[in-house]
Amino acid sequence: MLAMLFASSGASAQTSANANANTDSADSTVAVLRPLSITKLYDLDFGGNIATAAGGTVVLDPTGTDGCTATGVIHVGDICQAAEFGGGGESGRIIKIDLPTDITITGPGQDMLIDAISIDVDPDLERVNTNGNKGNNGFTRYRIVSDSGIFRFRMGGTLNINPLQAAGEYTGTFEVRVDYQ
Repeated sequence: MLAMLFASSGASAQTSANANANTDSADSTVAVLRPLSITKLYDLDFGGNIATAAGGTVVLDPTGTDGCTATGVIHVGDICQAAEFGGGGESGRIIKIDLPTDITITGPGQDMLIDAISIDVDPDLERVNTNGNKGNNGFTRYRIVSDSGIFRFRMGGTLNINPLQAAGEYTGTFEVRVDYQ
């Protein structure tokens, strides 16, 4: 039986003999997965953006090396997070991943579209079908190459911001599907 553990912890503690010392706390979370499962580790987050009269795009690179690149709009702040998923099986096992073609996000103004969805599977997975096309039923096949069988992959895309987009928070949901072979 394979046991998997994904942990994200920002916990910290501060101690001092000084009565005037300050303390703070943070949350600590963990996801324990059963074999042949998948879980969301991080949401897709394009951060804060200021719309312009012309509108524009914000491209989120899932490799995390370039973050977000804004064109025609102003990206503010440093938040830009690819969606990240984790799962597990056995090393060498083939899995099929199906990502959405696009995602609609809604809020106080006109709906916006996230398209040009992209994936980064390094270093835990390698693509099996090399013809550049999705396989049967829209899935792309990957081999688990991590020795433990535990894998992560990240997803990014392009946020299309409409001209004079109304200010506010916009959200949407999407489904990522993994089939184990």
